[in-house]
Amino acid sequence: MKEHVEIKMDDLIMRGIENINGEDKCVVMFHGFTGNKTETNRIFYNLEKKLQEEGISSIRFDWFGHGESDLDLSLLSMDLLLKQAAKILDYAKSKFRVVYLLGFSMGGAIAINSLSFSPEKLVLISPATNMVDITTSIFNTREKIEEKYVDLNGSKLSREFVDSCKQLEYKKNLKAYNNPVLLIHGTNDLAVPIVNSRDLNDYINNGKFLEIEGADHGYNKVEFMSSIFHEVINFLK
Repeated sequence: MKEHVEIKMDDLIMRGIENINGEDKCVVMFHGFTGNKTETNRIFYNLEKKLQEEGISSIRFDWFGHGESDLDLSLLSMDLLLKQAAKILDYAKSKFRVVYLLGFSMGGAIAINSLSFSPEKLVLISPATNMVDITTSIFNTREKIEEKYVDLNGSKLSREFVDSCKQLEYKKNLKAYNNPVLLIHGTNDLAVPIVNSRDLNDYINNGKFLEIEGADHGYNKVEFMSSIFHEVINFLK
């Protein structure tokens, strides 16, 4: 059963979709920066359908400042996103026996920083372990609005958000995580260079690393998407 869900956190409401196929297994999906719960090329929407065919439930929310969830992007911080991630995982764990965690791009970075919740398995698709570099580049190259903001495609990105990304930790968290990990990355990714994941892979204890030849950050070919769906389903099964 698929339905829209709202969860309140303090005075904010996050909005998402949950597709329930029993109370056994569920995949929590974390989307990327400036993305939404459907994700690039509807990757989360289509993956949800594949999971449903296998009897696996899924939950996907818009981050605050994104999609339909509350808050303007200008007020966003990584601290708030990590708190939101914890709230989502608590919600999933209250409803399902087994919780898997999947993160795309920034969602992958947040997933790695949420491993204290001990998801049964972890899927990382092009994890943006370079969030500091990405946001710093945006802040240094986009049109300034006042002193603390820049224009990001019609929204305001704050210096506070850029600075808050510096707290993210990747290698130490993965090294302490012993459950299975599937790491996927495209060789032609310009947003998050594949060398980042090659380096990250050295800190994974129990994992599989799949390089998709020719794929960009958005996996803009049917064959790229098919590879992702095939690998993720097989990994979770």
